[in-house]
Amino acid sequence: MDLRDRIWNNMANVKFKAIFTRKCSKLAEKRGNGLSIFLAISSGSSVAAWAVWQEYPSVWGGVIGFSQVLQIVKPYEPVAQTS
Repeated sequence: MDLRDRIWNNMANVKFKAIFTRKCSKLAEKRGNGLSIFLAISSGSSVAAWAVWQEYPSVWGGVIGFSQVLQIVKPYEPVAQTS
């Protein structure tokens, strides 16, 4: 393989990695934003929906428990680490 082919192959490889990295970054941003929105809504609704707490305590307890677990796991999930 001559120098020209090696340079071309390296350029194609770099282009592929750039496209792949961009797609992964966009996916991470979408998932991170979705997770942050869910956590904000569940935290806000836990206080605002006191009447619902009294009728369905197990449902709201599950939602709040799940959101707290997500809050703990979020810094350790590699896809959801966006700023």
